[in-house]
Amino acid sequence: DASERRTRTAMIAAARRHAPTTLDTIDREQLSPRARLTLSWIDEPFAEKLDAGLFALATAPAPDTQLEAVRLLQVALGDIRTSGGTTELDTGYSAHSLVAMSQATRQRLVEGLSTAFPSGNISLDRELARTLGILQADASLVGEAIAAQWNQASHPHDDAHFLLCMAQLPGNRSPTVTRRTAAALANLHAKTETKGVLPGRNWSLHLDDCFGRLASLDPALPAALIEDPSFGHSEHGFFALQMSKEMRAKAARRLIAGNWSVNTVRLAASLPTEEIIEELRRHWSDPGLRDEIAPLLATTSKVQDRPRLIEGLGSMNKTVVRKLAGALARMTKPPADSGTPTEIAAAIHALRSHEGTDGPRKALLVLLEQWTGETFENSRLWSAWMTAHHPRLAETLASLEPTDVQAWRTRLSAIDWTLGNARRGEILFQKRACATCHVGARRLGPNLKGITSRFSPEDLLLHTVFPNIAISPLYKAIQITTRSGEVHIGVPVYDSPAATILATGPGATVRVTGEQTLRIEPATRSPMPAGLLIGTTDQNLADLWAHMNTLR
Repeated sequence: DASERRTRTAMIAAARRHAPTTLDTIDREQLSPRARLTLSWIDEPFAEKLDAGLFALATAPAPDTQLEAVRLLQVALGDIRTSGGTTELDTGYSAHSLVAMSQATRQRLVEGLSTAFPSGNISLDRELARTLGILQADASLVGEAIAAQWNQASHPHDDAHFLLCMAQLPGNRSPTVTRRTAAALANLHAKTETKGVLPGRNWSLHLDDCFGRLASLDPALPAALIEDPSFGHSEHGFFALQMSKEMRAKAARRLIAGNWSVNTVRLAASLPTEEIIEELRRHWSDPGLRDEIAPLLATTSKVQDRPRLIEGLGSMNKTVVRKLAGALARMTKPPADSGTPTEIAAAIHALRSHEGTDGPRKALLVLLEQWTGETFENSRLWSAWMTAHHPRLAETLASLEPTDVQAWRTRLSAIDWTLGNARRGEILFQKRACATCHVGARRLGPNLKGITSRFSPEDLLLHTVFPNIAISPLYKAIQITTRSGEVHIGVPVYDSPAATILATGPGATVRVTGEQTLRIEPATRSPMPAGLLIGTTDQNLADLWAHMNTLR
């Protein structure tokens, strides 16, 4: 009955080795709650552990003893799953192998745990709620108590924890539980920002999955979330994308009035084109949104959007380039409507960037043939044609191509890095879409805060132009080939025998189940596209370095 945990732990270990046969002689009814717990840790069947845990939970005055009782019950139930669940939400909120028990036993456990919850001690309440989730207690019995834990003062980590616990509970939700769940979801992202909480890399991904599970358990939740006064954060777009078509449209109308994100554009696609076209044009100036906006503009093929479609050919996204090239080809009415020399140069530059991928390559070759009446099979021949017909533009086009590594080393070593302007560098940082992969909770690449204290400008920018020189093990991509022939390349953010989730781009993930997977192998290239700084001046590079110096 020692109060010091280490003493009791040593005693338990010794008793397991030397005295298991003497336990039957002890009268458990005469023991304190803590002593009964100690006895159960040594060597007791499930029923005894159950009795000891519930007894301590109901009678022990100290929260640490009650917490130990809950931990004993978790172990008795099969212990907490730490990996390999059927879904990602199982990890930490289900048992490795839930012990078979009668409905009466389960009900007794749920009643004992729910009577103790909430205790007012946050450490104890976290584990009480987790254990109720493991038991899949009915939400009609415990939902109100769990929902009452969300408030303005509660910590974001605790809010997320209780949301994940709620996602394990079957049964009907009351209108109050639905509203409080919606409010917890609507406020969570803003809370992390206001309180200065740095989310883990997969924080947002797990919240998205949590919302999906909660919405499947509570059909009224999507509407309640949209109606919540705090709905409108850019991250809420990930929730909205899981809603029905009708709900997505309602969510889109609220979200497009605020700060736009990639998902705002994806949601806007659910609205009539005439309703969103001007907003799409207005947000074209945001480089981080162009890859999402461009295909929507391509579907309308308006003449006034032609300059935007041409500019969009510079995208590193092969699907975007294929769609834009196709749209421009449909807009072309030869021979009167041929491409201008500048437009042709843009298409040739895109061809160089995507020559190894059939989709964009074929679309660009068709477009160039329509614009010029010529047929060449690769970018080298098209560059020769450009040199013969438009030599000045050909020189500019040549400057947009990466050269060898040593040439870039020489160039970078000659730049005066003290002459950079941080404000201009920030604009370039956005324009070159650096922020889409390196800023925010859903970043695909490493956080760049403090990066200039770890790398010289020459090394950092050389690896930006040639990202395959060295790749951090944390951000090495893998390639998954499915049984249907699809190939997905990205950084793994979750891996289990049941499924693998890859981050394939900013805010974009793909989930491949074990049954769908044919082969998993290391990708041969970095997820970061090569040549992001091609076409920049020395002053541009100094400005970019000055901006990165401000990321502290």
